[in-house]
This record gives sequence, C-alpha cells and structure tokens, in this order.
Amino acid sequence: MKGKKGNKHEGKPDGRVGRLDESTIGYYRRVSDALKEGFEEEEHRSVFLKNVFNELKDKELEISRNQTASHILEDLLQYADASQIEEFINGITKDLETAVHDRFACHVVQTALSKAGNFIQSGENRSALSELILKISKTFLEFVEDVVMDTYASHVFKTIIEVLSGVKVTEEVSRSRLSRSQQRGKSVEATTDKTGQEQLPEEFAEYLNEFISKIKELPNLSELLLHPVASTVLEALLLVLHSTDETKCQKLSKVVLKRCSNVLQKTESPTQDSKPPLLMVDTIGSHLLEILIRVSSEKEFRKLYKKHFAGCLAPIMLHTIANHIVQTILQKVSTEEQLEMIFDEMYNHFEDLLAVNHIQVLQRLAEACVRVGIKQNEFIEGLLIAFHCYDPKSKQTSCVTLLCSLKTYDVYYGANEEETPKPVVSLPFNIQGSLLLQQMFKFKNCKTIISSFLAVSPDDLVAMACNSCGSHIIDAFLQCAVVGEKKREQFVQKLQGNFMKLCCDKNGSRTIDTMWKFANLKIKFIIIEELAPKDRLLQSDRYGRFIFKNLAVDLFKKKKNEWKELQNREIRKQRMLKELVSDSVEVKEKDGQEEVRKEELITTDASDQIGEIFDGIAKKKKTKSKVLDEEDVLEPKKKKKKK
Repeated sequence: MKGKKGNKHEGKPDGRVGRLDESTIGYYRRVSDALKEGFEEEEHRSVFLKNVFNELKDKELEISRNQTASHILEDLLQYADASQIEEFINGITKDLETAVHDRFACHVVQTALSKAGNFIQSGENRSALSELILKISKTFLEFVEDVVMDTYASHVFKTIIEVLSGVKVTEEVSRSRLSRSQQRGKSVEATTDKTGQEQLPEEFAEYLNEFISKIKELPNLSELLLHPVASTVLEALLLVLHSTDETKCQKLSKVVLKRCSNVLQKTESPTQDSKPPLLMVDTIGSHLLEILIRVSSEKEFRKLYKKHFAGCLAPIMLHTIANHIVQTILQKVSTEEQLEMIFDEMYNHFEDLLAVNHIQVLQRLAEACVRVGIKQNEFIEGLLIAFHCYDPKSKQTSCVTLLCSLKTYDVYYGANEEETPKPVVSLPFNIQGSLLLQQMFKFKNCKTIISSFLAVSPDDLVAMACNSCGSHIIDAFLQCAVVGEKKREQFVQKLQGNFMKLCCDKNGSRTIDTMWKFANLKIKFIIIEELAPKDRLLQSDRYGRFIFKNLAVDLFKKKKNEWKELQNREIRKQRMLKELVSDSVEVKEKDGQEEVRKEELITTDASDQIGEIFDGIAKKKKTKSKVLDEEDVLEPKKKKKKK
C-alpha cells in the first residue's frame, strides 16, 4: 500500500479502469431510482436490498471503481444492515491497496467504514465489525508515512481515525484543501460532532494511540505541515483528540508547533509592511495554524499568542491569507486582559483594514467586544475615525449610511460642503457592512449608531427594508436592548405611507413581521390602519397574503374591538413571559454549589401552549398594574356629521 495510484491503463483492454457494460450500469441506475422512489413496506425494502447485495457479491471493488456506480453504492450503503456492511467490507478489502488508492472506490470504502462505526456504537454485529476495523487499522499502521500523503488513501485514513475515536469530524474539515477552496463564499468551520453513545472496544483506543505515536515520530513531519493532503489528516486528528482526550491533544499540538518553529519565526521589529512568517501566509499551513489555535487550552493560547503574534498583528491582519488567523484569534479570546492587548494593537489600523477590504477582521473584533463586554465605545470611535465621520460631530449621523455602503464620508458625499450634504451615489448595501452593523447594535451603549439609524431618510429606510442585507440591519435595530418604545415608534412613523410597498416585497414583508413582533398596540394600530383599506390587494399578492393573515387584517375590518382584545392579550402574554424569565433565577448545582444566573430576552410570539399557561396564571394571580398606556389607545374618533 505504498503510495500506489490507480493506473489508467490497468486491467481493461480499452484502457479505462472501472468501465462497466451498459447492462450492468443500467441495473445500478435502476437501483438508484428505486431507492429514490422509496418503498411502501419495510419488507419490500429488505427483499430489494438482499437481492442487490447478492448481485454485488464478489464484484464490490469492480463496481466501486466506476464513477457513476460508486455514487450509487454510497447511497445504497446508507440503507444496509450490519451483516450486509460486514459482507461488503470483506469483499471490497480483499484488495485493500487498490481500493483505498482508487479515486472512486476510496469514497465507497469511507462510507462503508463510517456505517460500520455507527453499528459498532449501537451494538449491532459489534464483534465482527470491530475485528474488520482493527484488521484494516493494522494494515494502515504499517504505511502511515505513505498513507497520509496519498490523495485518496488519506480520506480512508481520516475515516478510520473517526471510527476508532467515535468522533465525527465535519465534512468541511475532513475535505481536501482543493475541495475547500472550491467552496467560494462559504466559511469553513472547524467543529466536531460526537456520534458515539456506547463505549468503544479498548483495542480502538490502543490503535488510535499508536497512530498518534507514529505521526509524532515521522521524520518529515515539518514538511507535512505544508502538504495539501497530510495537513488535513493532522487537522482531523487534532479535532478528534480535542473532543476525546484534551491532554493528548495539547501534547500533539506542542509537537506540531515545535516542528514548525522555523516557518513560524516572528520578525524581531515588525512594521506594517513586514512579511508574516511562512506558515501564516501559506494557504495550507495557515489553515492548520487556525486549527492549532482553536484546540489550544487557555494556558497554551496565551503562550502561543505572546510568542508568535504579540506586537506584530498589523502585517498579519493586513495579509490576504494571514488575516484569517487573526479572525480565529479573536474568536478564541475570552478574557478582558487578552482583548485589551489585542484591541490596543489593532485600534490604529481600522482604516488600513477597510482599505484592503478585510471587514471580517473588524466583525470578529466587534463580536469579541460583545462577548467579553469591553472596548465597545472605543470600537465605535475607531470606526468613525476610519470612515472620516468622527469630527465634526454633525458627521456622525451619517455613520450607518457609510457602514451600509462601506464608503468613507469623502467618497460617499464627495466634496460637498453643505450643511446637509447629499450623496453622490444611491445607497448601496454591502453584506459585510450589514453584518458589522448587526454586531454593533448588540453593544451596551450604541446611542451614536441608533441616532444615525433614525437619521436615515424614509426612502433609504424603505430601500433598506426591501434589501436582503439591509433588512437584517432593521431586525438588529428592533431587537436592540437599548432601543425603547419611543425610538421604535419614531422608526415606524418614518415608514408611514410605505407599508403596502413593504408587504408586497420578499424582504420587506419580513421586516413588517419583525416590526409587528416588537410593536406595542399604538404602533400596530398605525400599521394596520394603513393596510386595512388595501386588503384585497394585500390578499392577491404572493407575500402580502401572509401579512394579511399574520396581522389579522380581516378581523380588524369587521370587528375592531375583538382585534384590539386579541392584540392586548398577545402583548400581555409576552410581557408576563418576559417578566418571568428576565427575573434572575439562581440555580444551585448539587455538586459544585455554583449559582447560575439566567437572563433572557423574549422576542418571539408566545405559542399556544404558553398562552394556556398564562391563562392559568391569570386566573390565580390578579395583576395590580393595568395594561400599558399604548394598549388603551383607541382609533381616532371620527367627527359627527351635522344633520
């Protein structure tokens, strides 16, 4: 099994490996169609699977090497029982070397092994399947150095690690670097999903430890750190150990970091134009370094940051590839001391980050400020300076508009020196700017952002509500903890005359729904009074009909008093639920006697079950306070016509 690759001209006279005749490939296509259509009875499916696996017997490897048939087999194995999986693995691993080095068969082997791991954990055919896994693991153990660097066998190796540990690494992490790079616009999260429930055989842990020892002792480990295939194996192993054995994970991390010290050497006196270390700027090594940061303990993270990052963040966060490492560091930060150190180093480079379009770094910094709870005012101040709208103070009212478009004040308004300058371009919405604003609305003190938001013109607010990025900014404003009823009412009044337009728009209708959830009776009355005369148009629209139903427009037109009672009841339920949950509840744990404070903000509608609970509470307990003043707001009185 030493680095063997599938030979194009091997085994077939026409020079194509895995080629099947038309009747065979037609049979497996019909199998695929039958699986997609499903079966009316379980018995029919069992008979069908039994027949297919009988047909497949002794031809597992041959069929698996065909591109079309291999995908069908991967789907078929999901329906197989434990005995069928055992028989299939026995068949395909008769020539294990060919199976794991073939570009299509290796994925079929992966699926079969993963399914076998699930059965082992559930206790089905445990003994026989465990023996198979151990047999394959023993073979891989002899050729670790070659397997980790092989494009196809490495996938099978990662699956074996998962089965031995009982931990499933997410597909985005286990996928090859080339495959990940093809997923443009999608963030790759290094997470693990524990699938094991029962204790695994002791031999599994022994073999896993042997694999770890073999990898640590590899003479070319430093080269593997930058290898496009081997690095993904190391990442998977680190994540598995992070979930199963933290001590071993930290030991492996130390070995890896020690081996890569020559490509992670920090510049002695770095400047903004200094080049970051090789491991940080390499597309392969940087991703491995991100994983090392994520799995590091609190103590090791402090050491790692102090040794390799402190004092030289500027060139790293401005680099095209290395900036992702800074994002990972910011996600890892958990203490005030760490955040203060990092924030102070980044503060003077906000505008530089905007210039190179590394807005995600600022997003991660904003998230850290929310999570740790410090440096929020300084963050807003630094951002206003970066957008050239900090001084004079009158410019600060335009910060939301500038963040939406990710343009500085000079670019957006041009050289206009008027007291109320007009933009030289229409308001565009940038997804990164939208995400940044959403984080800033979570700050404890975001009065500057709120004032700027309310200063946006009605036309721009309508455009924002009807935009897929902008509508989420409005959601964040409405959910903001420091936004009171008066501010919400002020916002709704600015949209008056445009509610119908919003209701008939895909994103605008979402905005109306969110406004309704957070509205008091006065605000609800403003909205529905404008929509009620246009009920027919509302019902005929694909989006408006949902608003018609959610707002109970028909009930409002026919029985206003009943509509008002319904809204009062819903407001009362939400208010009571909020009061119950927002009270600090102290729970003493039996073992540690620790006190836990639970505070939540209820922003969603009360369900029917919650309604029943509150109806029961209302009968037992009479509330002294009356309904909010807004609940008593009546519709405007019409003037009596003179006789």
